[in-house]
Amino acid sequence: MQFVGFDPGGEKKFGWTVLEATPKSLQFVGAGTGTGVAEVITAALRVLRGPPAGVGIDAPLFWAQEGDRVADQVVRALVIAAGGPSSTVMAVNSLAGACLVQGVLVAIQAHDLWPETQITEAHPTALLHVCSAAHAFVDDVPELAQLGAHAQHAALAAYAAHAWVTKTVGWHDLAAQEPRKTLPGGTAVAYWFPKGQS
Repeated sequence: MQFVGFDPGGEKKFGWTVLEATPKSLQFVGAGTGTGVAEVITAALRVLRGPPAGVGIDAPLFWAQEGDRVADQVVRALVIAAGGPSSTVMAVNSLAGACLVQGVLVAIQAHDLWPETQITEAHPTALLHVCSAAHAFVDDVPELAQLGAHAQHAALAAYAAHAWVTKTVGWHDLAAQEPRKTLPGGTAVAYWFPKGQS
């Protein structure tokens, strides 16, 4: 099974990474950065062997109809409990436009290309604060040390997609906890994240 991660960030800051699950670990397949959705999807398609099992996107894929998202409140509390700053998890209204718009656009394109593929929101920075297994993953994949921050975040988004598809124990779907959410991409998405520090 292969997994794709995307880290939308604007001009020449849109990271992508493809990982492959083996019986023992997640293996690095390819990564890079680009500017727009079409460019990073095309780059990922060059190294994919068919539809990925999951896609992780480091951007909000659902929005609360009012106030702060429940998901952000939960993740922010976990980051603070782990000793991280509350600013790690910003409110949707505080995020840069490239993250918001490109995140939704890549989710739409991924769903159009691979309608059976599961899509999850991811938050790589918060994940590193609360999940020791995510740190071990980064340490165990030597290629990640040579990548820029955007491709590294995309790798952690792919890691989260793997956790979503395999239903990793100790994780849960934060999107399911949002009482009234809007899906700007029009497709069902998850936000698979650890339940606590691990």
